[in-house]
Amino acid sequence: KIVTSIAAMQLVEKGKVELDQDLSQLLPEMAKIPILQEDGKLVKPKKGITLKHLLTHTAGFGYPNGTYKLSGKFDSSEWHYDDYPRQFESGSQFLYGTNTDWVGKLVEKISGVTLEKYFKKNIFKPLGIKSTYFNVPKKELNRIVSMDNRGLDGKGQLKEIDGDEVSPSRYPKEKVKNFSGGDGLFSTPSDFTKI
Repeated sequence: KIVTSIAAMQLVEKGKVELDQDLSQLLPEMAKIPILQEDGKLVKPKKGITLKHLLTHTAGFGYPNGTYKLSGKFDSSEWHYDDYPRQFESGSQFLYGTNTDWVGKLVEKISGVTLEKYFKKNIFKPLGIKSTYFNVPKKELNRIVSMDNRGLDGKGQLKEIDGDEVSPSRYPKEKVKNFSGGDGLFSTPSDFTKI
């Protein structure tokens, strides 16, 4: 999320986008997503979403299995948008969610390159970062640290988590082709400190 936010702010500095600019023209697929009211009714947003809303998590987007409070009346089987419905009008509340994913799509749209290429050229190369990737090279896979836990009570034997719906596998199963602004980068403490 921090690298994507840096990329977006670089584009602001270059005059390619403004913090308070309505992004409806640049990301119409995002702007069209309706707001889900408490009664389960979907309504068209009255206000546009800005980069500031996305960066401050005030655009109305949440996380599907976390911060969303979906009405029991919401039927996702007929849903055809690129994200779940927004929870409120942009700029009116805070909700941690998929906002930085949308910032990543914005960076790609404005720059004309993938996030991976943008990050390498405009952030990683100038900072001398050499071990941060969306796709970790085979020779570097042994450097990926495992995620472990001691069970639900926290008292069991330390055991590596081998991927499930909540926690990804230690090693990526497939090469990433669609880059997310909100997650997916592997890095080292040294590289992250430079960022």
